Amino acid sequence: MDPDYIVSHRASIDKNAWSRINRWVHIDTIKTALQANQLPISIDQATRAQRPIIEFKPNLQLFDHGSVFFRLIDQYFAPGKQINIQGIVVVFDNISILLNQTLRTISSYGINLSVGQTVVFGGDTDSTVRQRVYRVNYLNQLNSTNYSGTINGTLEISSNSNMVRGLGTNFVTQLTIGDELFESSGSYLGRVYRILGETELLLETVVTAGFSGLTGCKFIEARISLSVDVAVPPWAGYSVVVRTGENKGNSYYLKNSDYWNLAQRKTTLNQAPLFDIFSSTNKSLSESFSNSTFAGTKLFAYKTTTGTLDPVLGFPLSYNGIGDFIGDINFVNHYSSDTFTYKPGIGVSKEITERVDQGYLKRIIDASNYDKVNVWTPVRHRLS
Repeated sequence: MDPDYIVSHRASIDKNAWSRINRWVHIDTIKTALQANQLPISIDQATRAQRPIIEFKPNLQLFDHGSVFFRLIDQYFAPGKQINIQGIVVVFDNISILLNQTLRTISSYGINLSVGQTVVFGGDTDSTVRQRVYRVNYLNQLNSTNYSGTINGTLEISSNSNMVRGLGTNFVTQLTIGDELFESSGSYLGRVYRILGETELLLETVVTAGFSGLTGCKFIEARISLSVDVAVPPWAGYSVVVRTGENKGNSYYLKNSDYWNLAQRKTTLNQAPLFDIFSSTNKSLSESFSNSTFAGTKLFAYKTTTGTLDPVLGFPLSYNGIGDFIGDINFVNHYSSDTFTYKPGIGVSKEITERVDQGYLKRIIDASNYDKVNVWTPVRHRLS
């Protein structure tokens, strides 16, 4: 894992990407842990930081980002996602399309779901649906006699085993994970857990009494049901992080307590996060001024220049120095130096420039409370 030198504190309650990749540990912490466990102090110098680490304090509100992490989910379906139903391309904006459908059918739409996954349907037209995390389940079909087909060949299984072997079978092409198997008489055999090949598969549960030479066995294709795993509290700022699927790694947050928005993304190593700044009206500088160009500030960052890329950070650094002497690395206080422009009215062409430091940062306490802070820390000691 390549080290990242621009991070947020791991205690950040929004669990932003910069806090999630923070793996730095102070050397004193390592020594204390080794001593507490009565182990010799041995430090691998290869893992030591080669450049100064910029670690932002926890819970500073990022620009275009949630304020409080809600939970990790498996999949997120965004507004405007298109699916193909029998050759017709439609927008996936209603979960009723999925209900009681077979996994095969759903897969043919271009939607890949697995039982047990947690999902947010961000593009649904129903706001109640959008604000819920759903869990994918198998539809219970134990009492159904509406069989999907007859399994080719004969089946056998040993006592106290979940391995089914076939003769003349084609499990791979005929069955799918989750399908339920029945004897020709209708007695339940089990649900397919894994297909190992055309003649071998595993059931979810062990079969106590073995059998052999079974013919005419039936199967019912697996269908899904959706249950509400948890409802997201109806407050703006809650966020989820996606674990798999087409939006893997993305974070989404509720804006205006209704729609999910794609949060600021971390896409490269040593990428600086952008923080939001708020005006006296408690709104972001991007919303407090008409036609505002404010799009977040780095707060504090390495000062970059042109020339040779730093071999550790991947961008050219600025140094203090005289002549050929190279001194300390330079940094920039963006909170005090950044500006933005706005136009005071519709049809007004003149742009007005304002300083970013006229506003304040939010240090998040919880979903509805925060402190107003800036980059400066008051000196509490009397100067003599």
